[in-house]
Amino acid sequence: MVNDARQFQGVFSIMSVEHANALVEKARGGTPMELIVNREVSTKMREEPYLEKMIALSSFNNFSVRVFPDPLHLGLAITDSSLSLGLYKNDRITYDVTTNIFSHDLHAIAWGKKVFQYYQDRSTPMKF
Repeated sequence: MVNDARQFQGVFSIMSVEHANALVEKARGGTPMELIVNREVSTKMREEPYLEKMIALSSFNNFSVRVFPDPLHLGLAITDSSLSLGLYKNDRITYDVTTNIFSHDLHAIAWGKKVFQYYQDRSTPMKF
């Protein structure tokens, strides 16, 4: 999904080195990247192995990270051509990595952009 993107917006409540590496690669290639993370992920991003990457990316005009002040109970990725939505299990603690919803439908992508805007409007820029 990220590899084919010409633009990327994401709301993340989890982060892995694999996520970070894919995002770094796309941002370095000039793809506009907008991320919204929760406080837990923002704390992780200020530590290695993420910090060096984030500092380098913070100088790119096409890359931004915002922090949402409350817990996030979803993972949302939107590109110019697709949407991925992941949710937590009923316990609201465990992210369910086994059941993401994927769509290439234009209505789904438009809906995802509205959800992203909701979180963007309620978050603050992250500085590195």
